Amino acid sequence: MGCMKKQYLGVADIAEARGVTTQAVSRWRAMTALDVAPEFREAWVPFPEPDVVIGRHPGWLPERLPELVEWKPPREAGQANRGGRGNRRATTT
Repeated sequence: MGCMKKQYLGVADIAEARGVTTQAVSRWRAMTALDVAPEFREAWVPFPEPDVVIGRHPGWLPERLPELVEWKPPREAGQANRGGRGNRRATTT
């Protein structure tokens, strides 16, 4: 009788699905309320907990991918409010 292996999503899988770096996902996992800008703390929701941890490696069940992709990262304390404009320079005509 063979054993069935469970497949889990790792940090790299989540990063790829979200189009971000593995460092971003790791940073989100490590965040606490104190890392979130004060005006956003009340609405802050931590990154979803993994279903399994093997050594230091977290794993999430594949069916949770929509939840992991839809999670919204909070504005971090000290992060400038760019209003979606980045560092664009004003142009004069």
